Amino acid sequence: MIYFVIVNHSLDSSNFNITNVTEMKNMFYCCKSLTNLNIFSFNTKNVIKMVSKFTKCRSLNSINVKF
Repeated sequence: MIYFVIVNHSLDSSNFNITNVTEMKNMFYCCKSLTNLNIFSFNTKNVIKMVSKFTKCRSLNSINVKF
């Protein structure tokens, strides 16, 4: 699993390689200060669990994603 501790208001994950990640459960759990997130480049084809990925991210206003 991957967990992030974020103290800034934004996270640009464009250089993250998550190709082999299978579980993203609670990945950004309780990132209270996170307001902007760029996960456009995430390759989630091997991910099985994404439950509660943004739980308690109360300040999150913007997410850049690809479907």
